[in-house]
This record gives sequence, structure tokens and C-alpha cells, in this order.
Amino acid sequence: LTVAAYDVASAGFTDAADAAMILRASALAAKAGMADLATTSDAVTTVLNAWKLSASEADRVADRMQQTVKDGKIRIQEYADNIGKVATVASMVGVPLEEINAAISLTTASGVKAEVAFTGMKTALLRLTGEAGGKKLKALGIDISAATLEAEGLAATLEKLANLDIKALEQIFGQEAIQVMG
Repeated sequence: LTVAAYDVASAGFTDAADAAMILRASALAAKAGMADLATTSDAVTTVLNAWKLSASEADRVADRMQQTVKDGKIRIQEYADNIGKVATVASMVGVPLEEINAAISLTTASGVKAEVAFTGMKTALLRLTGEAGGKKLKALGIDISAATLEAEGLAATLEKLANLDIKALEQIFGQEAIQVMG
């Protein structure tokens, strides 16, 4: 508890009521996911900070984390170890946590290791919204940007790529990210 409380405070949640909400949500997630409190509180605070959510959202964040674990082939420890790889990028380009978690669930359930799924998701988001990927998409007659992702959502945006062959997808996403987007 002491380590988790310190980590929550270090993440910027120094108000006692806020810290208590986060620790409570994290404790419930730890119990359900057979993880330790420090691990779950780390994941919860990472998500809260990346998406600029308040401590009152801790229960929702912990529930979504547990759902990702349940639906995918991933443990809470793996989620906590890797969510930071994609959280800030996803938040910056306007992709909600729920869509990231759904993609991670689907990808890990299909056999992709958690670390590769999270790293691939980050890379894919950067490629979709970056200059290099944007030029390749534009050459294919597809317009995707951070604004598109935010307005239409990740799933609808990716539907625009449904008719592309594996070579085109690899050119856009690269080998690591194609496992997440394929």
C-alpha cells in the first residue's frame, strides 16, 4: 500500500481524496486480475495522466483495463508495463482509451504478444498521422490524419484501408505495426 500510495502521489495525485479513489479502484482491479496494487495503480495513473482524466475516472479506467485483460490474451502486469508506450500518442491524436483497449484485446487474443501489440499500436498511430505515412496514404488516394482519427474513430478510419493489399499496408505501417493493423 505504501509503495502504491507513493506512486499515486508521484503521478501527481496528491489530494488525499483523489489518491483514495485511485487506490480503491486499483485495489479492486488488482484483486480481480491477480496483480499487486502497485502494478494496477501504475497503470491507472498512467492512463489518467495521458488522457488528462480526473481521479474520479479511476473506476472506469480500472474497469476498462480489466475488460481488456478478460477479452484479450494479456495479464494486468503486461498491460501496466506497456500502456505507457501508446497512451500519450493515442491521447494526442484523439483516440479514446476504449478504442486502444479494444485493439489490444483483439490483437493479443489473436496471438500477438502484449509488448508487440502496444508498440505496434503506437507505431501505427504515428504512421497514420505522421508525414511519411500521410504521403503514402495520399499516393493511394486515402486521406487520414489526426483529425480524421479523432472525428471518425480508429475502427472507421481503418475501414478506409480494408481494400489494400499486404504490401501497401506494410509500406504504410512497417512490419511491427502491421500485426496490430492487419
